[in-house]
Amino acid sequence: MRKVTKKIVSMALTAAMALSVVAFAVPTVKAEAATKTYNVFVEDGGVELLYFGDTVTSVSSTNSKVVKVKKDKTAHYKAIALFKKAGKATVTVRVKGYRTYATKKYSFNVKKASSILKPSMKAIKSSSYTTNVLVSVKNNSKINFDSVKLSYSFKDSAGNTIETDTTSVFNLGAKKTGYASLASSNSRGNVDLSQSSIKVTSLSRAKALGTGKTVGSGSYIAKFDPSRKVMTFKNKNYKKTYLTICAYIIFYDENGEITEVQRKSWSLKKGEVQTSSVYEPSGGYSNYKVVTNAYASK
Repeated sequence: MRKVTKKIVSMALTAAMALSVVAFAVPTVKAEAATKTYNVFVEDGGVELLYFGDTVTSVSSTNSKVVKVKKDKTAHYKAIALFKKAGKATVTVRVKGYRTYATKKYSFNVKKASSILKPSMKAIKSSSYTTNVLVSVKNNSKINFDSVKLSYSFKDSAGNTIETDTTSVFNLGAKKTGYASLASSNSRGNVDLSQSSIKVTSLSRAKALGTGKTVGSGSYIAKFDPSRKVMTFKNKNYKKTYLTICAYIIFYDENGEITEVQRKSWSLKKGEVQTSSVYEPSGGYSNYKVVTNAYASK
């Protein structure tokens, strides 16, 4: 009887061990449907799809002419989605984890930048030698852009081209307006902005999909001290990532006209403080206004 009992126990243990081996050998498969559509734009560099602790094994796109997706060659936990032209596409990423496989799906609605970014040009205080132009870009989207590249063409009243070049607006906040300054030598001709043109050529944003979140003014300080000519920035309490804080100091003359716009920005960790020098416009100013925005970055 004792021998029979030992044999039964031995068989039970062997069976349990076999089941245990099977359990470890066969990974769990988990699929995730494309339940959310991301509104994105034709952008430089695309966005990163991150799966920390896992490995991207395969990627695919339903329309690679609209969204091209690839595995990152240097980081096994990362895939990169590149937005090539306007249209729709669904990206599928297969990820391997510890004892698990998962299928991640993303539905992208790609639009042209011209549908959300509205650039314009305005002449501001100039001299007899140069024509100074203020470029404004209104961002009608909910996305914060690290940079927006624009191409412009200055023409005279007869439509003759005086100058063509590019410029950029940096740290353009969601639902905000960003600025850049241009100057053209009058020795080339007199600029007529009614004949001139400007357009968005490319843009980029915080790389990881889901980052770039707008952060309210209660989380940071961006203060201008005109007596010291210093702009002070502080990340008060935002701790998830770095916080990019951008400030435009807009100077006005006695007639309320803009004479100059200066941009200052910092990316700060929680509690970090930095300062930037602000130079006084030539000819002085009568008043100023500071416009700020902030978003999570890095």
